[in-house]
Amino acid sequence: MNILNPKYISNKEVNSALFGGNILATRDQLGEDGTYDEVATDLGIESIRYPGGSLTEHYFDLANPDNDLVKDINSGKPIDFLPYSEFMSYAEDTGKSVTIVLPTQKYFSHQVDGNGDRYAQIDEDTLRGFVQDTLDGIYGSPSIRAFEIGNEYWGSGQMSSVEYGRVSSRMAEIVNDEISHHSAADSAFSETEIVVQMGENYNFANMNKDYAHYDSADEKIAALNKDYDLDLDRSILTPGGKISWPQLANKLIINEFDTESEQNAIDGVVAHIYSTAPDNLNSRYFDLNTINKTWTEEFDDLSTYVTEWNLRSNTDALDKTEDYGLKQAHELINMVEAMTENDVDVAHIWAVQHSSAANLSGDEGVIELRIPGEMFRMMGKSLPGTKVVDLGHRFTSETEASDTQMDVHAFKGDDKLVAYIASTTDHSSSQNVDFSKLLGQTGKVTITRLGAAEGQNPGFHQTVPEVSSIDPDDVLDGSTLTVELAPYEIIEVVFDDPEFSSELTTMTLTGLPIVHIAETEVDDSEQQVNDGALEDDGGAGGLVGVLAMLPMLLLF
Repeated sequence: MNILNPKYISNKEVNSALFGGNILATRDQLGEDGTYDEVATDLGIESIRYPGGSLTEHYFDLANPDNDLVKDINSGKPIDFLPYSEFMSYAEDTGKSVTIVLPTQKYFSHQVDGNGDRYAQIDEDTLRGFVQDTLDGIYGSPSIRAFEIGNEYWGSGQMSSVEYGRVSSRMAEIVNDEISHHSAADSAFSETEIVVQMGENYNFANMNKDYAHYDSADEKIAALNKDYDLDLDRSILTPGGKISWPQLANKLIINEFDTESEQNAIDGVVAHIYSTAPDNLNSRYFDLNTINKTWTEEFDDLSTYVTEWNLRSNTDALDKTEDYGLKQAHELINMVEAMTENDVDVAHIWAVQHSSAANLSGDEGVIELRIPGEMFRMMGKSLPGTKVVDLGHRFTSETEASDTQMDVHAFKGDDKLVAYIASTTDHSSSQNVDFSKLLGQTGKVTITRLGAAEGQNPGFHQTVPEVSSIDPDDVLDGSTLTVELAPYEIIEVVFDDPEFSSELTTMTLTGLPIVHIAETEVDDSEQQVNDGALEDDGGAGGLVGVLAMLPMLLLF
């Protein structure tokens, strides 16, 4: 018998805005020409990021946003591109909000400073014209959630952290000026945000190799202060005594926001998170922790955006035949918990349609959801408005209850409790889960099983999902649930209008944990290189995929 013991209820609600998606302008099509709109509707996606990831830097032309053909940067052949107007009209007609990614790669002069970093040279007229036309509804009038300045500056953007700081600070200032002076600034665009990327130490932005010849951390700090006119001290060191290069990258970007106008122009900071758990649990949290240690210390009330997130699909740490499917679905639950607990305001999963191992459906032309797509849909329907219930996991960052065969995740709303019971073993098992310390009376109960089609591999990325309902009368005795779990199967249990236990009610009223929860400090020198966390747009600029393999990706 597994008795669930609540230790703490988070004070942070799961936000419906965590369940947005990306649309890839070189792959996805709408209406009669495509399937994206059908799949997005099936998934319940209400907020979309356009035009995608690296393809933004390679193909999105602000001077000609309705161009429907672009030239592939690798083959030189023409490829289809979803016009801006077609996307914006679709978003308006279906009531979806949009995040618009602005390209940055070409906005530099040939002039460099003493460190070799280029200075920004922005085509201000084109940028202003694009933003003005967008705000005026020339292309369509959906709700504009955000303008995002560039995509992965260190990869497809092909720039250093200093260079990105220079171009993003000025671009943010220009976009903010256009929004502020628009006639609808205080109405339609009062909540439109301008968001910039967090710093990373990858590819073009890798710095530690340039300071490897210094023997000590103090020597490196002194050299960095001299080279970049910084005021670093030993607080930039990890617990292991090494330079935190990721924190430095963020400080270099922040340093370029050196006027009040530039500082006031931004509303949020962007991360891309691709988990490699269980190989590296910290991959869920590392970038969010870095943001908290840098941006939130310098700016008040910044929103946090995760405009790409998923289980990583291009890594040797995970096997496409064993680590996706139901295992990926389980990891999506963990990632939603991590984003909620780290105050993420908006998230867009990568990707809705794609050829990668991790996408939610098949490629363009396929409307059936894969297993992670079904999991995403279930969470998007059941979790908004709930709070994570800490069930006392052995790791302080984790909140699920665990034994050798299953994990149990719980989320409490005002009038419901949602639980996910996930098998963690490669054989079938019978599980008894006692909810008596969470619930006095169960209320109306709905139970849904997410599994693999009969005879199919539960960890294979192309395995067909099997979603079925379970009659509560067959498996629930009072507050004890008895279920048979196939390998890695996941069961969602929703208790509507239950009577909560005295323990849960007390925690809800006081906001206090029953036991003290220790905070752990992670040495980011142990963070694995996120060399693909940059999921390639595939056929839409494979340069990032090539760059991901370069030795210069070494984080430290």
